[in-house]
Formats: sequence, C-alpha cells, structure tokens
Amino acid sequence: MFFVIAAATVLLHPSVVPPAAQLAAAQRAVSFRLLEMPQSVELLHAEVKYEAGVAAGVVLEYSAEGKLVSILERPAVGTDSEIQPDAQTQEFNLDGYEADLRTLQRGFQPYAELVWHRPDVSVTLWSYDRVSPPLLVDLALELR
Repeated sequence: MFFVIAAATVLLHPSVVPPAAQLAAAQRAVSFRLLEMPQSVELLHAEVKYEAGVAAGVVLEYSAEGKLVSILERPAVGTDSEIQPDAQTQEFNLDGYEADLRTLQRGFQPYAELVWHRPDVSVTLWSYDRVSPPLLVDLALELR
C-alpha cells in the first residue's frame, strides 16, 4: 500500500512534468505567442506567472553553455523599462528594437539582465551565473 501511494505521489508531482509539457501548458495559458529557444538550448522549466488570477507572463529557464538563464516573457508594455538607467545600464538597438542591458554585482553574486522591448512581447533575460553580456544578447537573438 505504501509503495502505491509513494509511486502515485512521484507520478503526480508537478516537478515530474517534462519541460516540453510545461511549455505547452504555458503557451495555452497566455494570450500572446511565446518566443522559444532552439532545441540546442536545453529547456529546464516553464512556469506561468499570474496577476489577479490572469496569466500575466511566463518564466522559462534554460541551460545555456552550462549556465542557468531565466527568461520572462509578457505582453508588450512599450519601452518603459524596469531597469532604472544608471552608469551600469547600456541602452542599444537589438534587432531593430530598443533594449537595455545591465550587469552588476549583488553581494558576492554577479547579475546580468537584458530587457528587450519588442512590439509583440516584452522579454527580460537574466542570470545569476557568470554570464557575459554578449551571451545574453546572442540568446535574445535566438528566440523564435
């Protein structure tokens, strides 16, 4: 009896759901088309973020070059960046759209963040691993 309960718990636990199934469920939950990485970049996790009971965005976690990179996609919100401009923020044009890139040190942990303002979706890529800014830019350009 214990074995049956333990097996059912393992099979029904959400962490056991394959990332591809998590991504498919997230795509069904949101009203915009999700941008995805090519299959050469490993998807680790996909999760819908809700605000007031409505799907407001999706967080995708990928393994890229052995680093954990998270991506938040949400409906386009214009060019009002969540990044407050400072000496560590670089504003530039990425594939025809405005983008902001910031790298800094949070305590002992490096942090890199790229916010990309596309007309169809706002994309924020970030990592607490030692990720070079060019890698974040390359990953953003690989989103399809």
